[in-house]
Amino acid sequence: MWSGVTRTATHEDLSFLNQMLYLAICWDFEQDHPTPEKLWTNPSLKKLLQDWGHPDDVAVIAVAEEGVPIGGSLVSILDNLRTLLQFC
Repeated sequence: MWSGVTRTATHEDLSFLNQMLYLAICWDFEQDHPTPEKLWTNPSLKKLLQDWGHPDDVAVIAVAEEGVPIGGSLVSILDNLRTLLQFC
């Protein structure tokens, strides 16, 4: 049984959210995927976290008992279109 907590994400969590988004995009480990560095050169994907932090943007981080982040969820406004990105 999980006994961790969730907390509101901050700009300090962007690196972790970046890692979680990469895993959400490249979830099929039997497939070949670009490196994170290569993936983020795609302008559409780069935009997902690059401008995160506007007043309507929200993210939470799941944290294990030990204080280690283990997952996250992000809602962001992109080009006047509400986009929901969920990942674990």
